[in-house]
Amino acid sequence: MDVAAVIPIPKETVKSKMPQPLSDEEIQEFVKSIDYNNDGYVAYKEVERKLDDVANEIDPVPKKHHLHHHERKASDRHNFLRSVLGTDKDRIPNDDFATKVRQWEIPSLQQEHQTDKEASDFLKHLSWSRKLRSWWSVEGPQVCFIGLVVAMQLAFGVWQLVKYLTTSPYTAGWGWGVVVAKTSAGVLYPTMFFLVLSMSRWFATFARHSYHLSQFVNWDRSQSFHIKISFVAMAFATLHVIGHLTGSFVFGSTASRQDVVTNVLGQEMSYSDYVASRPGWTGITAIACFYLIGLFSMPPVRQWSYEVFQLAHLLMFPMIAMLIVHGTRGIFQWPMLGYFLAFPTLLVLVERVRRVLLGLKKIPARLVVLDEETVEIT
Repeated sequence: MDVAAVIPIPKETVKSKMPQPLSDEEIQEFVKSIDYNNDGYVAYKEVERKLDDVANEIDPVPKKHHLHHHERKASDRHNFLRSVLGTDKDRIPNDDFATKVRQWEIPSLQQEHQTDKEASDFLKHLSWSRKLRSWWSVEGPQVCFIGLVVAMQLAFGVWQLVKYLTTSPYTAGWGWGVVVAKTSAGVLYPTMFFLVLSMSRWFATFARHSYHLSQFVNWDRSQSFHIKISFVAMAFATLHVIGHLTGSFVFGSTASRQDVVTNVLGQEMSYSDYVASRPGWTGITAIACFYLIGLFSMPPVRQWSYEVFQLAHLLMFPMIAMLIVHGTRGIFQWPMLGYFLAFPTLLVLVERVRRVLLGLKKIPARLVVLDEETVEIT
């Protein structure tokens, strides 16, 4: 069906949207770039030199697998250059060569530049409200997802902050350290959930099939999200450790606070007792594994040996195990972190086990050497 027969379109509009050939200014600039000696003539050698310069700029040292044609003879190259020049003469005037170029009807770049300029001018004249609505229609759902993550972190963090700041037995027995540690733990609950979930390829593949989920989460940036939320998790995990090792363990081991400690825990506690307790040694082990994973995830390590980077990430399994056991004693409250880690950890664990089993399965393959640097596996 002819669109113009249904919707009347001005001929000027249709003509302006059709590809326009090179303008006289563009042709003259092109001819001038070939006329190296500026003698007013385009010579055979100058056309050959120009094509060689372009070829060297595109691919200075082409490999065998870059060339998708058989090696051509020197006569083929000569005939091609003669066809470009359009004559058997060694040189022709610039005006004659410009006429030859004009016959090629090469699309002009000015039209593309003009289109870009019109689009830029259109955006400049849009109102801020229109720009905001346009931006929100594209980025809004993803902003909502980030807002959900931050809102959950704030909600659990504020809940723990208010609970331990306003309840006298905790501050009276363990001072400011327990407030800092438990507030950080509250932020870590949703943070660790999203951190481990972002490592699941199965979940990302499943979510890509959902139109609505893909609107709210840009799965192409899951690695970037994983890196950023890892920094957040490491920061609050460090605060949690600082709150305990330099705060609550110190305050909770002083003689003046042992009455409160005994009422809550049922026994007096020294600093070494806190460190040797189940929450103490599991927490130290977990943060050590976390630091090692972060250390071996640095760009220099990944560039040096990607295998070391991958092997270091296997420490996440003992780290997660320590985090789940960390709160099972229920000293201050019932254990929560294990519930947040259960679902994403199960996904990642099943994926890794399946990957190992598939790696042990023999798959027949054919190896073909294309050249000294390239092989084809099918």
